[in-house]
Amino acid sequence: MQHKSDVTELIGVLPEVQGLKITPDARDGVATHFAAIRAAAEEAAELPLDDTTEPAWRFEA
Repeated sequence: MQHKSDVTELIGVLPEVQGLKITPDARDGVATHFAAIRAAAEEAAELPLDDTTEPAWRFEA
């Protein structure tokens, strides 16, 4: 699920909050990447985890 208005708002406040400079010509690209990151995070958040599952101390692909 894509939330374009949320992504647009995030890009609007990033310069203030994080001190990032996002030029007007880069905004569409940044928005595309943030939307993809959000979609991946939402998909990962839906993975079923057992109550006994512990986080891995190291990730290996």
